[in-house]
Amino acid sequence: MRIELATIQDVPKLQELQHKAFGPQCIELGWEDAPPMMESLEHAYEDFAQCTTLKVQDEEGRIIGSIRGHVTELRTSRTTNVSYTWEHYLLAAS
Repeated sequence: MRIELATIQDVPKLQELQHKAFGPQCIELGWEDAPPMMESLEHAYEDFAQCTTLKVQDEEGRIIGSIRGHVTELRTSRTTNVSYTWEHYLLAAS
């Protein structure tokens, strides 16, 4: 497994993984119009240009996880836990 910066060419695969990761839970909750499910590919490309996106690849090069975000303010006393997102992405990729 390796983690590296995603490229613009990864955007369609990242969006597909997002749908796999969140789709079943959104359907189960009756929230099919949740933001992760409604994001257009065009918006995903726009967001990619504004954010830093990391991808996780398995040994075969398949994208099995990702995280995207941007820093608006640096704080040394604050941490972010992304394990929930990783867990869902990894389950979707299996």
